[in-house]
Amino acid sequence: MLLSPPMRRRLAATAIAIAALAPAPGATASPLTDPFLGGVVFTGPTHAHPTAFYHNPAALGLDPGTHLYLAGTLRLDQQGIERAPVDDDGAPGGGTDPGDVDNNLLTPGGFTGVYSDFNGGRVTLGIAVYTPYAERFMPDEQPVRYHTLGGYHYDLTVTPAVTFRVNNKLIVGFGVSVIPYSELKLKFARDTALEAGSAGLDADCGGARCGAENPAADQIYDVDVASALNIGFNMGFVITLKSGWYIGAGYVSPTSGFGKLFVEANGTVRVTGAERDGGGDYQGRARVTYKLPQTVQAGVRGPLTEDWELVATARLHHAGRHEEWDLRMYGGNLEDAGVPEWYPRYRGLRSVVGLEAGVEAPERTNLRLGARLRFETGGIGEERLAANQIYGLNLGVATGLEARITEQLALSLGYAFVFYPGGSATPGSFDPVERVRCVDDGYPIDECQATREGRGIPTAAGDYSRLQHAFSLGMRFDWF
Repeated sequence: MLLSPPMRRRLAATAIAIAALAPAPGATASPLTDPFLGGVVFTGPTHAHPTAFYHNPAALGLDPGTHLYLAGTLRLDQQGIERAPVDDDGAPGGGTDPGDVDNNLLTPGGFTGVYSDFNGGRVTLGIAVYTPYAERFMPDEQPVRYHTLGGYHYDLTVTPAVTFRVNNKLIVGFGVSVIPYSELKLKFARDTALEAGSAGLDADCGGARCGAENPAADQIYDVDVASALNIGFNMGFVITLKSGWYIGAGYVSPTSGFGKLFVEANGTVRVTGAERDGGGDYQGRARVTYKLPQTVQAGVRGPLTEDWELVATARLHHAGRHEEWDLRMYGGNLEDAGVPEWYPRYRGLRSVVGLEAGVEAPERTNLRLGARLRFETGGIGEERLAANQIYGLNLGVATGLEARITEQLALSLGYAFVFYPGGSATPGSFDPVERVRCVDDGYPIDECQATREGRGIPTAAGDYSRLQHAFSLGMRFDWF
């Protein structure tokens, strides 16, 4: 597919955006999680880096002494959407242009970790606090309001970990990840005319037929829920070879509530009534359940020359567990506004394979440089593209440096650029016509699959583009 106009605008604005953000402390592309967690380079399943708490706890045992690490991250997403025209009943390919979107979205994150070895280096203990799940959704863009009007998903994770040096070749590690607090905010519009079937589309909106995507028929939903004390684990191993090469692998389990296979978040929902119904404010309770991904990664690291090491990593991110935000709403005066008790928000993610390779200077070099190339399969098929999930196939390049200011203090900077070739949802998985047919026929099971899955809402058909910039700034203290 050739570059779309929004993609060309994205590229034209890149230099300006980098210049504006460069002074800021600051982290890719994978759905839900941040593969640049805690740093753009010098991280991975074979690296003696504090982010090993997440990637592979065993790698902490490669670094004797006591270590403290603080990092701030920032992601800038430049997103463009050219909506396809829709007809009066909401089907793509009609004559009404819903409008286009150009959006710049900032997502901050962070990482703090401390660890130390004991018993002559045979055991390493430590603890880290970080934000592996950090996702924000574009706010206040009316052309895509039925899919998102903003919100975010953040998890604060605490991981104590321990490693054991089994012998001079093998280290194993294990960590328990506890999420003491997680918050999810979802804001979106609901087309009450469309969801009432043909009768709703034919109803009156300000003296004219409502049709689909009529702002006068929109209810605005603002969901704010939180969850506490979800738990998971991290584990892995590192093998040291005589040639100076390291082989390592790590596993990150999905986090979930105690005795459950999912996360349950509870809170409130505020609904603004449709203009055609006189508006009004309505409030009630909300519950959202969802599943988080699991990740397996493996890598190698070893000397190419006296001054450079080769690094390579393969990663399987099982995001396919996350099919939807299962939203339930009840209580208060929601019934007065005709708010549905069950309203799933479809995502339909799929598993992602990532490959990464690069070179970097050895550890504890006074001025350490590194660079990597990245490739990642899409976390979403083109047909499932929407404003809150532009997760197509992507290519990236990352570079960074670590400067040792003193024997104990090192500062690191990193930048990564991720390019999405673009995608077109034509007509896409979201099916407003199926919703109308489902309602008109009395909700028969065989005709209402899209409605049951949360896809029976206004279409997301159109052309999508995305560029991502990831920035990281880290401060590391080492006492050997």
